[in-house]
Amino acid sequence: ITIANCPRAIFVIDSPFVAAGCGSLTVNFSDSSTVDAPEDIALRSWDFGDGNTLDTTAFVVSHIYDSAGTFTVSLTVESTDGSTDIASKVDAVTLHDSLIASFTTLNSPNACESPFQQFQVKFLDNSSGDIVRRYWSFGDGTHDSTNNPSPLHAYTETNRYYDVELITQSTCGETDTSAIDSFVSFAGPLSSIPFTMSFDTVVNVDTVDSVFIFEDVSNQVITNWSWDFGDGSVTDTGHLVGHFYTAPGTYEVTLTATDGCGGGITLRDTAIVVPPPGP
Repeated sequence: ITIANCPRAIFVIDSPFVAAGCGSLTVNFSDSSTVDAPEDIALRSWDFGDGNTLDTTAFVVSHIYDSAGTFTVSLTVESTDGSTDIASKVDAVTLHDSLIASFTTLNSPNACESPFQQFQVKFLDNSSGDIVRRYWSFGDGTHDSTNNPSPLHAYTETNRYYDVELITQSTCGETDTSAIDSFVSFAGPLSSIPFTMSFDTVVNVDTVDSVFIFEDVSNQVITNWSWDFGDGSVTDTGHLVGHFYTAPGTYEVTLTATDGCGGGITLRDTAIVVPPPGP
């Protein structure tokens, strides 16, 4: 009758490494198994719980976790006489997703509403990572710091652009900010669309070959621009256009703008004078 000196598998997660983190985490494991003399530990087989294993004779091993999840770690030790034992730590390592702040709106920010009504927008946080804090800035001077993942906010000003921001913080202390630019609360009637005119400073302004620059400088919610330069030329290229006049004279420039709700307005400027060619 032969009675083997069976090993007793024991391992610890070393300090200062912690068994929880975000994005990527390196964890050290130390074998502290025992076996009665004269036997010794001949092989240590690690199962890190994320699909990776390691056979080694080393007492201390390191493993990098780079996929989010919670993992059970096991160590199987084999003594020199072939006896084995296994030790496991359930949910020994937790890796959180990297923090990426992101949000969407439940209802369309460009919906057409009466300018005398509030337009309510519901925001939805779809950030990745384990979020513990949220701070919303709605772009109109108000905010929400109650950690609300889906706040409902009412906008009251027509034809205005807003920069909405969501700042998030994860369980690991990471922070990230997501911003949405040119958010429109709602579109109301167009009231005015002022535009400016200037010469291209690169070209000699004393000749008819000068470039005239026209720009819509309003803060209206405009979706389409139509420019009539008064010399038979028309363009729909956008809020900033350039035009060459081929003959001196006084021209009536007309800008017609429309919004996404079917509203429109026309503005004219009759003071566009093109000088004759210089000497």
